[in-house]
Amino acid sequence: MTPSAKLRFLADTVLAAAEDLQMTDGRLFAVPMTPERAAGLRNDIDLLERTDAFVARFGRLQDTLADKLLPVLLDWLSLGAGGAGHRRPQQSRATGLDRFRPDVDRSPPIAQPHDPRICA
Repeated sequence: MTPSAKLRFLADTVLAAAEDLQMTDGRLFAVPMTPERAAGLRNDIDLLERTDAFVARFGRLQDTLADKLLPVLLDWLSLGAGGAGHRRPQQSRATGLDRFRPDVDRSPPIAQPHDPRICA
């Protein structure tokens, strides 16, 4: 498989996984997740299964992005290995992407408000 074909395949896989996660998100958080609702997970099998599906899909999506797509993307952009058999950690390799985005604000991120669907 060519590098471009592999990148396309992984991008399609990530998009499909993101769509699945979005569907599960919509079902799970149609009603806000309150402490009372979370405490009742053991008594509501449907809610428990939707929560489990959300966590599993989120984890798979995160793993696919970090462990598969990001390394292939960085190699495709020629930011990969420094020498034969040498691979930098994904995070330090990813920082090199900033050089392709001169408009990126490099100041520390501002804390975002909590998701309104999840009550404290």
